[in-house]
Amino acid sequence: MSSKSQKWSKHVEEWQASGLPSKEFCVSKGLSTSQFGYWKKHFSQFVPPVVGSNDFVPQGFAKVIVSESERSDVRMIVITTSSGCRLEIPA
Repeated sequence: MSSKSQKWSKHVEEWQASGLPSKEFCVSKGLSTSQFGYWKKHFSQFVPPVVGSNDFVPQGFAKVIVSESERSDVRMIVITTSSGCRLEIPA
């Protein structure tokens, strides 16, 4: 990775960790919003989103939420992915 790519990769990672809107982040760091948009899109396939320390999902993995079934008459294990797919397994 070139030094330019490394620099912008760090900016994108800092932005994701900051929780700020991209425009506000760019203003605070003195970055061009158009250049930042280009690099954000460029790295979107390589840099997993960072929402919070408990929500971090490594690239190539899906975050799942395990909860009880909404039906009280049947015991189920329910797994819901971050994309909304739902899997119910009889317990």
